[in-house]
Amino acid sequence: MELRKKVSNLLDNVKPIAKPSLKVAVVTTFAVSPFLFSKSSITLANDSKLSMAKSRFGVASKKNMRRITNSNSQIYLPSKLNTAYISEKVHPFPANHFPSITNFNSEDVTLNASAIIIDGKPVAYVRNREAAEQVVRKLELNFVTENELNKFDAMKSSLMDSFSPLKENESRLLDIHLSKNIVLQEANVSPDKIMPIENAVALLLKGANQEIKYRVQEGDVLGRIANNNGLKLAELLKLNPQLTEKSLLMPGQEITITEPEPYVEVIVEKEVSQKETIPYSEEVINDPNLVKGESRVSQQGLAGVESVSYYETIENGKTVMKELTKKVILGQPIKQIVIKGSKVAPSRGEGIFIWPADGGYISSQMGYRWGRLHKGIDIARPSDYTIKAADNGIVISAGWDGSYGNKIVIDHQNGFQTVYAHLSSIRVGVGETVQEGSPIGIMGETGDATGIHLHFEVYKNGILKNPLQYLRR
Repeated sequence: MELRKKVSNLLDNVKPIAKPSLKVAVVTTFAVSPFLFSKSSITLANDSKLSMAKSRFGVASKKNMRRITNSNSQIYLPSKLNTAYISEKVHPFPANHFPSITNFNSEDVTLNASAIIIDGKPVAYVRNREAAEQVVRKLELNFVTENELNKFDAMKSSLMDSFSPLKENESRLLDIHLSKNIVLQEANVSPDKIMPIENAVALLLKGANQEIKYRVQEGDVLGRIANNNGLKLAELLKLNPQLTEKSLLMPGQEITITEPEPYVEVIVEKEVSQKETIPYSEEVINDPNLVKGESRVSQQGLAGVESVSYYETIENGKTVMKELTKKVILGQPIKQIVIKGSKVAPSRGEGIFIWPADGGYISSQMGYRWGRLHKGIDIARPSDYTIKAADNGIVISAGWDGSYGNKIVIDHQNGFQTVYAHLSSIRVGVGETVQEGSPIGIMGETGDATGIHLHFEVYKNGILKNPLQYLRR
């Protein structure tokens, strides 16, 4: 309204050099120019008030208007007006004739929109109420299927008080709602605040806060990372379900230390019926005539089967409550019986290795680096530099070996061999029988080493294996 008055007053003072048709064109051109050259994508051809289309020449109806498009914008002008396009280069009036146009601020433009309000605060704006209702619908469809939602809507409309029993591997949506009330309210906002439906859905689910990752540094442990970021260890593990208290951290590894807090949760209540296996138990019988590390199955175990029904509550895709409502055993499990050797053979290993150092962390994984294969893992910064035999066995090599420096090889007499390299000193000799955990050398940096560490390799039947498959810690 203010802009229209300024333009009208300015044109009243223009010298009468332009024809009436030209005056109409000037009025129309300047009235629409803030929208045609705005960075925002605006569509004014709708039922909202077109304040910019009003002038002292009247208001044009959409039916009698022609459309002018520029980039992503479109606007309608009266088709019957005698208008002419005036190029900016041949504008007949000096710029000082239009000081108010020169000072035009695009922030003065507002459009009708629908505000999505949570806890009394607007958190997103979309183009209209229909779009806002689509946002809520799409929020729900992130966690249930269209078919489930349609069945639920039909169930509500039919006012069903009871349900037929679920069939096997069938589920039923009992309720779906939001954790907070959402209020939809009309608002006038600048065009750049109006967002697409998909963006509004993502914002409501993720919230304003972003997930923050921490990159593990050399020597880091989980407890220290948690403490430095104001967390308890249990909280850090909850943010990183792939980790446990005993997980080995590697430099460069990323772990989550904060997670987004959504503006609203979608709460789904379901009834689920499914078949589940019942795991079988295992009984171990020690046989003193069988060498330790060997075993055999005398009775094969077999899992049982049961039909179960659950009542589940799920928040934003995570199950927060699961209540067993029905269980029918369809087949009992059969116990597995294992005969395990207990006869001690000092030179024979069990095939599972202890950690060969006192603490420390993996400073380099097995795999390709610097254009060649790194055949094992590197363990650095232990609490003590003593290196231990990973399992029972016989020393088959002990001495200098080129780039490995001081190296020990132990044959565990069960197909496995382990290699310990870059030692500063060696405490065992070839042919010596070693017990699991006995000291065999001191960690060092001999050979091609860039610092004090243990290079540890594992071979099974002569084939190189990743040590992490067999190490326990």
